[in-house]
Order: sequence, then C-alpha cells, then structure tokens
Amino acid sequence: MASHLDHTLGYVLEQLQDVNFGDGPPTGQQFSPVADSIRETLAKSGISTRNIILIGRDGRVLQIEPEDSGIIGADMLEYPEVKEALKAGLECLSIGVDNDAGDC
Repeated sequence: MASHLDHTLGYVLEQLQDVNFGDGPPTGQQFSPVADSIRETLAKSGISTRNIILIGRDGRVLQIEPEDSGIIGADMLEYPEVKEALKAGLECLSIGVDNDAGDC
C-alpha cells in the first residue's frame, strides 16, 4: 500500500510542476481548479482528502480548498512536519492522508 501511495503522490507532484500562478500567490479562482484536479486524481487512486492547502515559504496558509477564510494566513510552522518540509525545501507534503485501506 505504501508503494501505491508513493506512486500516486509522485504522480500528483509531477502534475503540479507544470502549474504556474504567475509572479505572486494564486487567487482563490486560480487555486480552486488546481485543487479540484489534485483531489480528483487522488480520489481515482482511492485516496480521499478533506482539504488541499497551499502554504507559503513563510509557513502561512495562502489558499485552501474547500474554501475556509478562517484559516487563510494561519501559521502552519507549529506543525513539525510542515516546518521540516519547508526547511528541507520540499515541494509537497501530505499530513493525515486517508485511503480505503486505513490511515497511512
């Protein structure tokens, strides 16, 4: 199961590498279709998500789908996984992924 999850997340990351929001952070209108595409790709692989969150280099939430304006700007550096991923320069991080076989 872990191999399947790694392959699926790798595929999603490949798709994201072609996404270009321009010079600054994306607007909700720009981010929403990308998040929907990610969610659809994951769902086809049996992986469900509650939210797709875009976090800036400073650790703050830039966008979230489904939209939740209460979390925009929240500092995610309090989560060790986020802090380490940003420190390491990772492009993708998944926390709390659920699939039909249980928690990963």
